[in-house]
Amino acid sequence: MNVTSKTAVSTDFFKRPIQYPGSQALVVPSGRALLFTQGMTARDAKGDRVAPHDAAGQAAQIFQQIGALVEEAGGTIADVIYMTVFVTNMNDVPAIQAERDRIWDPLDAPPVSSTIEIQRLVTDDAKIEVHAICSVPDRPQTIRSS
Repeated sequence: MNVTSKTAVSTDFFKRPIQYPGSQALVVPSGRALLFTQGMTARDAKGDRVAPHDAAGQAAQIFQQIGALVEEAGGTIADVIYMTVFVTNMNDVPAIQAERDRIWDPLDAPPVSSTIEIQRLVTDDAKIEVHAICSVPDRPQTIRSS
């Protein structure tokens, strides 16, 4: 983890159950910039759906896409501080969580997140969409724009 990008904060007032490790809150130190991503679904470089109807496969692709954006802005995947995860079926959450745990150690200040079940995403084969907020170095750099 990039120790300068965030610090975990917790309280005894609300203890997370042992089966649901993760961050209650994170603090971003001064000198960091915030990067906000659009809502992302799993697509390849040509715009085609990756892992149609497979929430875990789509989550893996989306987390890779978020990582690429954060790296483009000078950070790492460890710099993701918050995610809103939209799913079309809450039964997919354990598989999505397993993919998340492959990227972020649940005991080492992973992103804070909210998961929301919705009826439908942009296409019928999309099972998950993720919006992310990241803490990246606040320094002049060259970032490609579209």
